[in-house]
Amino acid sequence: MDINSRQGRNYQWLLIQILLRENKFEEAEKEMEERISNYIVSKRLLDDRVLQRTILKSLNRESDILELLEADLKSGEKDGWDTIEFYQNTAFERISGIPTLYIVLPQHEALDRIRNFQDNFCQSANIREKWLFILEATSHAVECGEKKTKLAQTIIEYVKSLGHKMCCYCDLERWLPVVKDDEESVKMISQFAITILDLTFCVVKGGDLLDNIQRKVTVIEICLDLGIPINETFLCELYRIYTLMVPKYSETLKTKEVLSLDAIPLLLARTLRDHVTDGNDLLNFRYELEALALLRENFRQRP
Repeated sequence: MDINSRQGRNYQWLLIQILLRENKFEEAEKEMEERISNYIVSKRLLDDRVLQRTILKSLNRESDILELLEADLKSGEKDGWDTIEFYQNTAFERISGIPTLYIVLPQHEALDRIRNFQDNFCQSANIREKWLFILEATSHAVECGEKKTKLAQTIIEYVKSLGHKMCCYCDLERWLPVVKDDEESVKMISQFAITILDLTFCVVKGGDLLDNIQRKVTVIEICLDLGIPINETFLCELYRIYTLMVPKYSETLKTKEVLSLDAIPLLLARTLRDHVTDGNDLLNFRYELEALALLRENFRQRP
């Protein structure tokens, strides 16, 4: 059977599973190595490495998977978030219920290994993957006892670098809960937000303008998550600017392109909704109506 055909690859995967069930781990490892070296999808996707870790664990060589994953990340064959997460989680995996007992490497060795590889990886990685690697590594360092302010500073640096991208806030949602309960970290991010949340940009059409708006949107989203108050006058003025700018991008209604501007009404509505508290039903009703009216008007203009 041609091992490079689809049927052959399916057969090989089934064969590896059978070998594992029969405890023939050396043969399973040989088949897996051949599969990864010859099958282009195996070179790009993480699934085979996950199974390979199971094989190596059975051979009492589980730490070997770290070197293989490092080669994947460095070569760019598997440099996405799923590989970064799997690599670091493997290095820092602990026995359930015993937070100080690590499975693959002792805590200090895991930290040193990740930091050493971080310097190597970040030289060749694209900018987003580089920051995701650093953020995850810093988060693990916090779990090992380092101050949360270090993660807060890394979050700030990431926003400075990629805050103009829509993916920035979505990326950071994973780590914001770690710093939310740390007063010093929240204070650091709040002080940084003050430097970003101003209205010093021109109401003209252009990529730089949209990048500027998106960076402000990213910071507002972070502040709302961390409970950092946003000046309502600023938000209202930002919405006024939004109403002036949106007509300049009427062509995006046909292409259905999502702009950074489109987040502004949603953020303002979310802020209004956050005002709802127990006790004053009439005032709460007003806030909710204003939020709903804002969203309906936005939907009318930007369906």
